[in-house]
Amino acid sequence: AEDGSLLREFTSYQTKANDGYAVDEEHPEDVYVPGQRNWLTRFKTDYEKRTWTVDAVWPDVGSDARLPGLTKPRIIHLNGQTYLAGERSHNVYRLDGDRWVLSAGVVTGEKGVLFLWHDANGNGRVDDEELVPTTPGRVVTYHGQKWTPDLSYLAVVNGSTDVMRLSPEGFDEHGNPIFKEWKKVVTDPAFAARATGKADALRGGNEIGNVFDSSWVQADETPGGDLFVQARSGPGFNANEGAQFKISRYVPKGDG
Repeated sequence: AEDGSLLREFTSYQTKANDGYAVDEEHPEDVYVPGQRNWLTRFKTDYEKRTWTVDAVWPDVGSDARLPGLTKPRIIHLNGQTYLAGERSHNVYRLDGDRWVLSAGVVTGEKGVLFLWHDANGNGRVDDEELVPTTPGRVVTYHGQKWTPDLSYLAVVNGSTDVMRLSPEGFDEHGNPIFKEWKKVVTDPAFAARATGKADALRGGNEIGNVFDSSWVQADETPGGDLFVQARSGPGFNANEGAQFKISRYVPKGDG
């Protein structure tokens, strides 16, 4: 300002905020921002004063070579535990005392083979004996999928007409979620109608896509169970522009 008063302040070197940040819904003044070289910073935010104060810093969050990074994180409180779930990094961290430890996730192996994993031995690392092969289809996408409040991973299957869910079968002695099986949530009725030649003018007949065929796609769920999917499909002009975008709402046991 011309009078020298402070308009706003910025903390430098937070250049990974483009990969997302997490606001704690139970404590909205707490904002978690992953930083460079696998550092995680928690800020105390005063929304009235518009100030940000560094409250805590943790190293080695996102440093495991087999489940790297922590991108598009979300804070989840469940069963007395606090988790940070990375929607694009497909992993879960658990707050253990004053440290964040790698807890569970979907691991991509050689040639794109997928594995379910949880930290059964409690060492905070992905070990071979803990990996369980899984074949849900192409659920690992560029922009990531969606973690829900019960630590389920809601995933649109690329190259298909389906949305799948990976829910914990339970929790181990450390508090890590145990994942075992993907279950289908819904098949898009417009795509299904197009496949059988039964699409009408309002549901499917006016579309040019036949499957979820882009990484520009994500699902989310309301507390009441309604499912929303935003998706790009059909011919693409380039990496950032497509011919069709649609938002769909699926209503459990309804007509949606």
